[in-house]
Amino acid sequence: MNSGNIKVGDIVYKVKKVDINDIVSDIDIMIAHTGDAKEETLCEHSELTYQYLVRLFNEKGIGTIVTGLIETMICEKEPLTNECVELIKEMLVNAVYLHDIGKINPAFQKKLGNEKVDSVGLNYKKHSIFSALIFIDIFTSKIEQVNSKTHIKYLYNVLYSFAYQIS
Repeated sequence: MNSGNIKVGDIVYKVKKVDINDIVSDIDIMIAHTGDAKEETLCEHSELTYQYLVRLFNEKGIGTIVTGLIETMICEKEPLTNECVELIKEMLVNAVYLHDIGKINPAFQKKLGNEKVDSVGLNYKKHSIFSALIFIDIFTSKIEQVNSKTHIKYLYNVLYSFAYQIS
């Protein structure tokens, strides 16, 4: 995980971004967009979307609102633990950061004309469902480490809500 800082009001949050180099081999050859003057790699695109999120949090006050909402979430008439609050913040940041990670789909890369990736006979050229599944896979193990079964169920609902938005 890479740590990044997001400033919310006067508070700076350490946020853990997933290190996409740890989950995807050859990530540096994956393309996110073509057609512009310069093609954009998946790494560049993911980092750019993260930077836009940081700007929205800082410049538009979105961070204060989102943080307030997350910190006041209730499960079974009790506030969430700090562990759960931090995990939800981590999921939020990574839902934005990883929203296009499914573009590693070899058939999608072929559709973009990326000859550096072997399409291995796949025909399904979409990417968003793959993004959602990768996101779920990454955060399932983190949720399972939470001690409370009630909070685990709650966190899965949050996880699937984010994954739905990605898909």
